[in-house]
Amino acid sequence: MQALPILWLATPFITGVCIASSHAARRFTGRHYVGCLLAGWAGVTLLLAAAFLLDGPIGTAALIAGGPLAGLSFWLPRRGNDEDGGDEPADEPSPTPPDGDWDRFLSDFWTYVDHRRRPSSPAPRERVSA
Repeated sequence: MQALPILWLATPFITGVCIASSHAARRFTGRHYVGCLLAGWAGVTLLLAAAFLLDGPIGTAALIAGGPLAGLSFWLPRRGNDEDGGDEPADEPSPTPPDGDWDRFLSDFWTYVDHRRRPSSPAPRERVSA
């Protein structure tokens, strides 16, 4: 019976696994991020209070409520390209320069930089070609 509080400390991670494995739960936590984060830190506070301050039935209640709630405290928002909050990373490669010609792109870029450079600026740097 004394191992039960220690095992209950795994419930934040179980909550995290449940959220991570459910598309609807990830979307919900993404849309209500601030509220979920506050609830998660309230759960961490309840766990700490149950471990160090509270005793008896109040401590048990704080432990039971705080464990699963604490699983909401370690989520971070991730911005993505999809419509449901960025759950999946984009697999697209970075865009290539016009016509895929890096030499022409770099040449046009340095011409633009030289054109925009102010007359009072120091001499242009030496360019290294790829």
